[in-house]
Amino acid sequence: AAYDQNSGMVFIHDRAYLFSYDIGTNTITQRNTNNVATDYSKTAVVDPNRRLYIIIGGGEVISYDISGTAGYPLTQRNTTGGSSIVSSENPGLAYDPVGKQIVAWNGGNTIYFLNTGTWQWTSTTFAGGPAAVTNGTFGRFGYVPSFGVFVTYNSVDANGHTLCGRLGPLTGRG
Repeated sequence: AAYDQNSGMVFIHDRAYLFSYDIGTNTITQRNTNNVATDYSKTAVVDPNRRLYIIIGGGEVISYDISGTAGYPLTQRNTTGGSSIVSSENPGLAYDPVGKQIVAWNGGNTIYFLNTGTWQWTSTTFAGGPAAVTNGTFGRFGYVPSFGVFVTYNSVDANGHTLCGRLGPLTGRG
C-alpha cells in the first residue's frame, strides 16, 4: 500500500488487483480487472509527480497510471542499473520530492535512486550502513521532509539510522 498525496487515496495491490481506499468516504474501489499475479516480495511507493503507483522487488518493477484518466493500466517496467535492488525482497521505498525520484534501500551501504522518466537506476555507496533485515525493509524506510533525510528503523531493539540527506549520503547514524 502507498498513499497518493494528489488524490488523498491509499493505493493497494493485493497480489492480483489494484484497489484504492478513499479515506474521506471510507470506501475501497477495485481499479483494474486484469489479474496480475505477484508475490509477497515487493514493496510499493507513489510517484506523485508522474502519478504512478510503483511496485518493486522480487525481480520486477511494475507501475500503474493512477492519474484516473487512463483506466489504471499496468506496465511492466524494464529498468537499468539497479538489478541488485530490483531482485531484493521487500525493499524499502520512498519518494524524494526534491530530486523527483524513487529512493530504495534494503540494508547495507548502498542506496538506490530510480528516475521514473528514464527508468534508470543510479546508486551511492557510503560507510556504516545498517545491516539488512532477513525478511526485507518494507515500510521501515521513509523520507522525513522537515529534515530532508531518509531514515530507517528496522528493529525495536536497534537504533534508527539516517541514510541519505539532501547533500548526499550520510554515514549510518543511530
